[in-house]
Amino acid sequence: MPQKRKWKKKSFKRLLSDKETLLAKLHKLAKSKSTDDKDRKVAYSLINWHLRMNGLSPNQWDYADAIIKRYETVKPIHQVEQKQYLYGISDGEMIKLGMSNNIKKRLEALQTSNPKTLKIVWELYTGRCTKLVRRMERKLHRRCKKHRVRGEWFSIKCFDLVKTFRGQGEKKDKALSDNDIYLIKEAQKH
Repeated sequence: MPQKRKWKKKSFKRLLSDKETLLAKLHKLAKSKSTDDKDRKVAYSLINWHLRMNGLSPNQWDYADAIIKRYETVKPIHQVEQKQYLYGISDGEMIKLGMSNNIKKRLEALQTSNPKTLKIVWELYTGRCTKLVRRMERKLHRRCKKHRVRGEWFSIKCFDLVKTFRGQGEKKDKALSDNDIYLIKEAQKH
């Protein structure tokens, strides 16, 4: 009895030519919001020219390549980091310890899913460095770990520990290292 032949599916990925790749990048550049208006118009006109005339001249290809390279080498401008806070929001029985750049909005968001009335019972300005705030939040959570109920929610019994947490790296606190304190002071200057 003859054996059945197993057919392997081959992937037929179509490789784009250099010119097709350049046109795709040009199209992406034309749609990008970060592109300068002048360059966006030039990109659209080159694409339209290519569609109408079924190609571009060597000078046009060079110009398109130059525009794309200019935008590929430009690094995006980082957004200015917002002020960051550690907060404690409580319903009287439990307290949520977290971080936010807008505590009032965070309170409103939490209130929609909580039947009890919540209020802000503690907040600490930590500067503008998100990485540092996350580190401080973890240290605060570790400090209150015996009172953890679930996730970032803790028993109200840990509130005395929370009130004494200032994030200033005192010897008895040991919440932050000297490097963390330096970062906080630098962030608060700005």
